Amino acid sequence: MIEKIIEEIKSINAYEFEKLLDEFEKEEEKLEIKDNVLIIGDLHGDLDSLLKIVDIRENEKIIFLGDYGDRGYYQVEVYYFILRLKEKLKEDLILLKGNHEYPQIPLIPHDLPRALLSKFGNRAYKIYEKIKNFWNKLSYFIILNEKYFLVHGGIPVEVPKIDEMLKNENFIIQLLWNDPTEEETMPSFRGIGYLFSEKVTRGFLEKNNLEMIIRAHEPCNGIKESHNGKVLTVFSMKGIYGNEKIGAIKIRKNKIEKILI
Repeated sequence: MIEKIIEEIKSINAYEFEKLLDEFEKEEEKLEIKDNVLIIGDLHGDLDSLLKIVDIRENEKIIFLGDYGDRGYYQVEVYYFILRLKEKLKEDLILLKGNHEYPQIPLIPHDLPRALLSKFGNRAYKIYEKIKNFWNKLSYFIILNEKYFLVHGGIPVEVPKIDEMLKNENFIIQLLWNDPTEEETMPSFRGIGYLFSEKVTRGFLEKNNLEMIIRAHEPCNGIKESHNGKVLTVFSMKGIYGNEKIGAIKIRKNKIEKILI
């Protein structure tokens, strides 16, 4: 299956790409699953890293934590590969939304439209609109095995309950943009959202009866622990901001395996 998709990537057909986008079914707003999983962080158009991670999959579900395009050389190819894989694996592959899948806040860089134009010419404009519709179908977070809170960015500093988060636009933005800090909670250096402290993490986990936050969003040479191991960051793109390792996480029978490639 993987080999066939890789072969298709060499000559992506615009019609097939659009069809995959149209047929993608909306992920549940709030996902709760119990299973063994392979977790993948930011990719930003890094096809080589994506293929290396998928190659280590055994029979786990795959969960992507967002940020599929922008920056990398193979943004269109990454989208195509993931969509084709979703078509094959169905509910065994889950796609979360990252801050690069939230066009309400302008991004720099945002060169996905240029990548589409280079690949598909004038048809790129229509495809980009379909991609934005695809983004609207992605979920903001997932709860795994009643223990782990999986999200792209972080948790709101107001320490809400799970059921409150999607009712508040400010909370949604923080889910996509926040980062952990070992200091006190403060406004983020990104200009959007906050850096949340260990106190916020512990309050959120206790209030929602969870044990750990697993997130992406932050270049960290693969994997980074924060807040005395209560926050785990995974970054799966190589070669950006000095990132020399490809990170991924496997959770099997609630045992965490940190993978560096």
